[in-house]
Amino acid sequence: MKIELPSEDLIKFIPKSQFKVMMETPEAFEAEVKRLNAIVAKIPGLGETDNLPKHPLALHYFVGGCDWYIAEYDREEDIFFGYAILNNDYQNSEWGYIGRTEIISLEIPERHLMINLDLYCHEETIEDALFKKDNEYFWRYDPLFEDKKDN
Repeated sequence: MKIELPSEDLIKFIPKSQFKVMMETPEAFEAEVKRLNAIVAKIPGLGETDNLPKHPLALHYFVGGCDWYIAEYDREEDIFFGYAILNNDYQNSEWGYIGRTEIISLEIPERHLMINLDLYCHEETIEDALFKKDNEYFWRYDPLFEDKKDN
């Protein structure tokens, strides 16, 4: 039986240390790789999610208390657009841009931490992921709040 491996497109989104581990036992990651191959093949370009009520969640990176939720990617400029939370500081978290190579090479050597691509993130939108992360701080993304607001 042939195992689905990361596409060339997906490989450039996976941090090198994580990719090495994944290739040691590719069968353990096959379902996630298949899902991510499909996601990166159709990740929106910059500006393509501007008029949507919520931003589709393409990728989620994390290390320590930092999270980057990626909605868009510019293949020519090699930059992401998404939402960043640094050091669990929700108050200063924000939408913005970050270079792909910058994010996949992040590490905190003194704590022996390296960035990871979340292989198991299944939220459909960044707003849903933020609400799941901290429903008290990100209450405005509560689906029930949206339903009440429309009535």
